[in-house]
Amino acid sequence: ISLRSLNQQVSYLKSEIRKLSLKATMNSVDSLLKSDYKELLLFSEEQNRRLMVYLESNYNNYYDANYGRQFVGLSEVQQMLKAGEGLITYFQGSNSLFSLLITSDTVVLGKSTPLATNEILSFRNSLLPDSTSLQADDSYRFFVNEGKRLYDRLLITLFERVSEESKIRKQYIVPDKSLNFLPFEQLLTEDTEGIAADYVALPYLIKSYRVSYGASASVLFRPQSDEVLPDYSGNLLAFAPTYALNTDQAIQIRDSLSALRYNQQEAESIKTYFTGRMLTGKKATEKYFYQQVNNYDIFHFAMH
Repeated sequence: ISLRSLNQQVSYLKSEIRKLSLKATMNSVDSLLKSDYKELLLFSEEQNRRLMVYLESNYNNYYDANYGRQFVGLSEVQQMLKAGEGLITYFQGSNSLFSLLITSDTVVLGKSTPLATNEILSFRNSLLPDSTSLQADDSYRFFVNEGKRLYDRLLITLFERVSEESKIRKQYIVPDKSLNFLPFEQLLTEDTEGIAADYVALPYLIKSYRVSYGASASVLFRPQSDEVLPDYSGNLLAFAPTYALNTDQAIQIRDSLSALRYNQQEAESIKTYFTGRMLTGKKATEKYFYQQVNNYDIFHFAMH
């Protein structure tokens, strides 16, 4: 059984367990159906348990990395954070957005109304060509206004409660739900009123802070095992397109993107660990990816 197939089984069983758990407790469901749902739930849970046992026995490193993690506590995180570093983790509930900022000597909790997904996507997509019906000037003003508003909403209210001695220069961010779509580096740390319209000169967050992302504090800060990982055997397809002026309409969107000087070297370096293929230049297209998606196990995108 391939690891990909096992992953699909895990995802399917988790989905089934969630659905059956809900159905087995719904008041609108009659008692006979509830009984059936409970039996199916027990069966799915047992299947999931057996699958976990199989994974632990046959893919020990994978199991430890994904299911066997020990959760790190607050004190452990604070011990691992260096001076000038901070961890910000978010939780979006149905009625509130909670944020937690941790430094080596400070803990700050924030609460506000949740962000709508369309707020985040509208801001993220505002830099893409032809992504908005607004005129160029209005699109620019939308971007700078939203960039500063989201910064104030998500970050400045936390930073203001940290002492000067604990001033943060590197952020570890653990997003939640739709916040995973938000490029925090793109947020604006200062007002831009009176400044000439110039995307390059804007006060982006990345100019003041180093930003790293993680799925959880445990993923970011759990001590790594000294155990040597096994060789991976999956086939790799690596993409390393060039970003230069081109008249080809299919890749015209690349014209406005800056060149990535070392993306081909990056892809070549990754490829040394796997069997597979690397596509560069015009060959590295979305169309080819969809044509080949079922023929490879691992994909690496050295691109914007």
